[in-house]
Amino acid sequence: MKVVLPIFLFPPIEYLHLLKSAAQVKLCSGEYFQKQTFRNRYEIATANGKLRLTVPVEGSKNHRTMAEMGIHYRENWPQIHLKTIASAYKNSPFYDYYEMGIQKILLAQEQNLVQLSLNSLTFLEKGLKTTFKFELQPNYQADYGPEWIDLRNYAFDGSAYPNQKSYFQPFSDRTGFIPNLSGLDLLFCEGPNSLS
Repeated sequence: MKVVLPIFLFPPIEYLHLLKSAAQVKLCSGEYFQKQTFRNRYEIATANGKLRLTVPVEGSKNHRTMAEMGIHYRENWPQIHLKTIASAYKNSPFYDYYEMGIQKILLAQEQNLVQLSLNSLTFLEKGLKTTFKFELQPNYQADYGPEWIDLRNYAFDGSAYPNQKSYFQPFSDRTGFIPNLSGLDLLFCEGPNSLS
């Protein structure tokens, strides 16, 4: 299977499954930024259920490509994200092992959304002890031909991966298992062998 994917920040498990299992993957940095997507958001499990964390971007009202999207730091969102992640995962089996890595990524004050997203993907790749093979597409291309499955506009809501195996989540006694969260959830709860 050959797939075309958007570039996501700490992508959901369904996305990681596609990235791992596809024969060829193209990640598009030349596409236009789309609001209300995982391009600048990721979801984690908390005591109150699923929580969406958002990275504020510069210039989202103008038509800008993903590669042109800047990140603003007028709010101290990295600290808010880190505190929220710590509150949600500090009791999970592998949080302590990966805590410094997530701090390094979020506190680096990366100025470009694509680079922050690629850094998050590299972090998950190393943590999950796997290899994500992809080609970065810097220019927009409307059609990749019939041999490619174009998922740039797909919601990644978990519907294409309905049989995701459940695993322990810190608040599953209250919320039940919440599927298709950010790969961070899988990493903190299951550790490096979770994709096997």
